[in-house]
Amino acid sequence: MSLPTRKIGNDSVTAIGFGLMGMSAFYGPIDSDEERFKVLNVALEAGCTNWDSANIYGDSEELLGRWFKKSGKRNDIFLATKFGFTPSGANNTPEYIKSCCDESLKKLGIETIDLTGKIRNIGLSEVSGATLRRAYAVHPIAAVQIEYSPFCLDMEQDRVGLLSACNELGVTIVAYSPLGRGLLTGKYLTASRVSVQNTTPQRVKFASPGSLRKVKTLSPFRYLKENLHSVEVKLTPEEITEIRKAAEKADELHIERYPLQMMREVFADTIATRKDLDKEGSINSASGLTNGLPMVSYQKSNDDIPNDDRRKNIPTDLTENLVALSIKLPPGDISRIRKLVIAINPTFIGQHDVSAIGFGLMGLSAYYGPIDNDEERFKVCNGSMRHSLLTLSLTDHMKVLDAALEAGCTNWDSSDIYGDSEELLGKWFKRTGKRDQIFLATKFGSTPEGPNGKPEYVRSAIESSLKKLGVDTIDLYYIHRIDQTVPIEVTIRALAELVKEGKIRYLGLSEMSAATLRRAHAVHPISAIQIEYSPFFLDIENEKVGLLETCRELGIAVVAYSPLGRGMLTGAYKSHDDIPDGEWRKTIPKFSRENFPNILKLVAGFQDVGKNHGATAGQVALAWLLAQGDDIIPIPGTKKIKYLKENLGAADVRLSPEEIARIRNLAETVNTAVGGLERYPVGEMVHLLADTPEL
Repeated sequence: MSLPTRKIGNDSVTAIGFGLMGMSAFYGPIDSDEERFKVLNVALEAGCTNWDSANIYGDSEELLGRWFKKSGKRNDIFLATKFGFTPSGANNTPEYIKSCCDESLKKLGIETIDLTGKIRNIGLSEVSGATLRRAYAVHPIAAVQIEYSPFCLDMEQDRVGLLSACNELGVTIVAYSPLGRGLLTGKYLTASRVSVQNTTPQRVKFASPGSLRKVKTLSPFRYLKENLHSVEVKLTPEEITEIRKAAEKADELHIERYPLQMMREVFADTIATRKDLDKEGSINSASGLTNGLPMVSYQKSNDDIPNDDRRKNIPTDLTENLVALSIKLPPGDISRIRKLVIAINPTFIGQHDVSAIGFGLMGLSAYYGPIDNDEERFKVCNGSMRHSLLTLSLTDHMKVLDAALEAGCTNWDSSDIYGDSEELLGKWFKRTGKRDQIFLATKFGSTPEGPNGKPEYVRSAIESSLKKLGVDTIDLYYIHRIDQTVPIEVTIRALAELVKEGKIRYLGLSEMSAATLRRAHAVHPISAIQIEYSPFFLDIENEKVGLLETCRELGIAVVAYSPLGRGMLTGAYKSHDDIPDGEWRKTIPKFSRENFPNILKLVAGFQDVGKNHGATAGQVALAWLLAQGDDIIPIPGTKKIKYLKENLGAADVRLSPEEIARIRNLAETVNTAVGGLERYPVGEMVHLLADTPEL
């Protein structure tokens, strides 16, 4: 019998695997090594080479280690094992991961595990759809292990979202207990037939009245050879439908599949990264308040939480909470708490939390008018400017980069073609010692001769950037423009080597096609893409382009550059003549004299909406982008603290659904009106949304 195969990662595995738990734990007495070796030998001879163990399955790993040593057949087996389940609960701390892997390798007597929480492929078990997506954004998840059978259909539920997430991300589903822990074989006709040493009766689902009666009519498969022969059984569509109906009928009471105390570890979520909230204490100290009171009072100043939101029903100290009704927070304190709220609800790139609005550094060093000297760029006259988001104590001469950091904007974006931008950052890091407080992104690949993605250039570019920046590691390294002469896989492999060397944390792409993004992501996780995106540049949303859809499918952050239409959406430019002569923006077709009325029409709409919020046109444009999803990260740039504060203030502008829809209608109308006018000079359009040759 030849077993069909499936893919886990890049490995082909048998379509039916062998779950080893019952040989060493939980289901009745344990046999001798000799008896258990016979079963392992039969599995191998039958062609079943996809084996699954865990460090909590009794002596399962040691048994496999002894069998590998005796048989010498380690290389014939695709070996999966698991960690993280302890007597005191789930443990996924980094130090525990390392100790578990080392211990399992020792017990198994091998050097590599094929599928575990580490090594060749990574898998998760009993995870929520949301947590799977977050994990996949950091590193590809090859497989999810979940209880799945005609009697346990939980993973199919829409509210769980796991089956849909696996299908979208291309994650293989490994179904454990596919025979309902033996109950679907027909062997057990009553609960009394189950061994007293078997844990199955503890499962609420199997102990409930009528459960066994409901499932006993399903076709029985017995023992290893019977199980493997199931691949030869070809059910008709009618039989599949009949079993589906029977399964759904059997599951209609939705009785739990684990003891109740264990259900909290099923479809589990993890917390997001949280920042220290001790800073909040300074608000409380003046009035002797607890930390909870300002937050309750702050919520009172917003209508963001719906009345039916469960967070409004969390019981705490009622008397203390009621005191919040009498607290009147001054605007300054509301702004400071808003900043903390932003800090504890971060946007993620990879597994790193970043400020939801970043700082694009291009304009500080290139393209937009004359460039100031270092002193002027470090020190920018501030005067007495204030903004509701930021209550900073600023001197007349304030450093724009310091202002960004103090405002909580720690997501900075540079490139090796932005004039002396990287050198400027290097000088700032050296002067301040604040490198560790910045999530630093930079880019490579754009050269005077055109995009370059050759491996040798990749290495020379990173070494040059590291030297100019004066750092050891770049947090996010983008391919600035795609080399259309080099397969993307070749460039990504070169970058992946730099990740292994610790010179890069996360990889990004800019202005690539959806197809190229998928190919790149298949080689190494892509954590972010950078694309021009604003109400005036909606290319990413085009269904034919498919880029926004692909990013969301793969869990990739979208970093929106030029979110203010290169300044045109702020209202600062009243006509084409306001763009300085000789400046690059004057060559962009969409900014032409003929099209400028459309720009002004958009700006007028933003200004009208802004009246409801005390916000500028630019803030409304940024707030609209933020409203498109938590995965959208705008990175406006500026040379002035005045505009830096204004841009960051967009995080405080909460547009209503009607306002969001109004801006979208206006944006789509204007974008339709401009027709084929391009967002770059014609000669540069060839480098946008680019593909590469096949490998």
